[in-house]
Amino acid sequence: MGWQRDGFNIAYYQGARKKRTFNNAGPGGVLGSLASASTAASNFSASSAPANCAGYGPVYYALTFEFMFKRKSVNFLSILVVVVKSVPYLLFNRSLFFFNFLDDDDTVYFAHCYPFTYSYNISFLNRVCTFQNKDKIRKTVLCKSLAGNDVDMLIVTNFVSDPVDIAVRKSIILTSRVHPGETNASWVMKGVIDYLVSDDPQANLLRNTFVFKIIPILNPDGVIVGNYRCSLMGQDLNRQWIGSSSKFHPINYHTKLMMKRTLESRDIFFFCDFHGHSIGRNTFMFGNNQTKNAERNKEKIFPM
Repeated sequence: MGWQRDGFNIAYYQGARKKRTFNNAGPGGVLGSLASASTAASNFSASSAPANCAGYGPVYYALTFEFMFKRKSVNFLSILVVVVKSVPYLLFNRSLFFFNFLDDDDTVYFAHCYPFTYSYNISFLNRVCTFQNKDKIRKTVLCKSLAGNDVDMLIVTNFVSDPVDIAVRKSIILTSRVHPGETNASWVMKGVIDYLVSDDPQANLLRNTFVFKIIPILNPDGVIVGNYRCSLMGQDLNRQWIGSSSKFHPINYHTKLMMKRTLESRDIFFFCDFHGHSIGRNTFMFGNNQTKNAERNKEKIFPM
């Protein structure tokens, strides 16, 4: 039956606990967070604080929900509540959600956010990159991942335009899913791709104005093996953009190479990397930290 949204009484709230911050022993007394999510705040007091403690930092957030395992006439909710209430700090006081199993002997997986798998991405791209859409979108392989998986790249523009018109179009580069667990980034990217190949007049205007280069999944290996943030080597690829290795970080390396080669033929008007956030709410954007005063407000006045 596939994945489905379920559960009741789901709440996401700011907890009373705060992270502890410490003065590192390094030069300048730089502050660093050494708090552990598994340590209850009630176990920490000013009298027992280490000498290098700088006080409390950002707060923790907790996800609470309720569930009930129900199969035939068996109801496991009461048993589960007793277990949960016996370990309040470990489970942030309450972690329950209601779920009714529809059939016996099924294998059911629970995910903290709606999945977007590598195989689903392949099937989605195959549905979009069809012969009927060949004048709007085309697919190529940027490179191979460490595990040998294809890293697909899409090119979206009006391919039936005069070659002279295509040559002067600026490029927009979009990427997502460098962090495998941030599946919402993939769902937003899917919406962007669906819109760009649609018959909407604004989408047609965008295809006539820009050349879009889109990498839907920057970390396919991490997505496949179920990592939340890291690559197959256990590295955060979003921290490997400077000095990327073609051997250890092939996707970072070839993405930068693609952008460099793009600049040889056309300007890059806009670049956006899609992410999810563990505590950030709604939709927001981060711009670059410009060092030149003349470009200090460049992102703030970008036409959106």
